[in-house]
Amino acid sequence: MQTPRTLAHLIPGLSAAVLVAGVASPSAARADGVTLTGTIKYAGPARPVKPPPTLKVTQDDKVCGKTQPDETVLADKAGGLANVVVSVEGVLNLAKPVGATIKLDQKGCRFLPHVQAAPTGSTIVVDNSDHVLHNVHGWRDGGTVFNLAMPTPNSPMKRKITASGVNAFRCDAGHTWMSAYVVTFDHPYFAVTDDKGHFSIADVPPGDYQIRVWHEGWVRPDATAPAVTTEVVVEKDLKVEPGLAPLTLELK
Repeated sequence: MQTPRTLAHLIPGLSAAVLVAGVASPSAARADGVTLTGTIKYAGPARPVKPPPTLKVTQDDKVCGKTQPDETVLADKAGGLANVVVSVEGVLNLAKPVGATIKLDQKGCRFLPHVQAAPTGSTIVVDNSDHVLHNVHGWRDGGTVFNLAMPTPNSPMKRKITASGVNAFRCDAGHTWMSAYVVTFDHPYFAVTDDKGHFSIADVPPGDYQIRVWHEGWVRPDATAPAVTTEVVVEKDLKVEPGLAPLTLELK
């Protein structure tokens, strides 16, 4: 997995329209907490809609089928981009959030869900719902997080993710099309966009921060072989205060 770079480095001629905002949340734990809402939109290379992009299955096709859906770019008709991780960076004097329990299943020779975000210290419960050997290999910053052979269906294993960063998961049992991501944070100010590209981050204290947007990336039309995705990271200065309008950001 390649090291993230800013979108301006990855794609010349980047244009990003940003309207930053927040609406005071009546249910926020802080009296002055702000809930940031917004939409991330895909404005990159045109992708076929019918039929949608697929990945070729090269092993265990009796279980896995002939193709699997390409989940790299999931955008609706309005361009709303799913599976984007949005975070607010630079909030000071934070106590580390309590770790959560998240699940990563292998079902139909896919990792489900494809993208998650969680606090550092969270426990990930990995399962195999398929009657075929899977091997879950987790990576972060070029090093192995854990490596689990899972030959027996419905025999979940638990592991703790102890550091922040992008944790990428692959199947080392020959299922090269399988991929998933869990992005971990040392603070609570993060969200993953839904199928319309929407996100919401609650209880952000007013102040001057950076908003950071992460996406696994896509293959450029002019990519040279081997064509691989390159992580897309965008960072923008952000002033958080009540009464601002929702954020909109286009990734090109």
